[in-house]
Amino acid sequence: MFFVYLTSSNILALGRAKINFARHSTYSYIWLTPNILPLDKTE
Repeated sequence: MFFVYLTSSNILALGRAKINFARHSTYSYIWLTPNILPLDKTE
């Protein structure tokens, strides 16, 4: 039972890290794109 709890918490931590990485890369992409490509929209 403890092993199952440990494994599920590890999976949750991995999922959270993946979500944080995806969010960080999305913010970096949104911030870098107007600097590379001249865009009229400022969304």
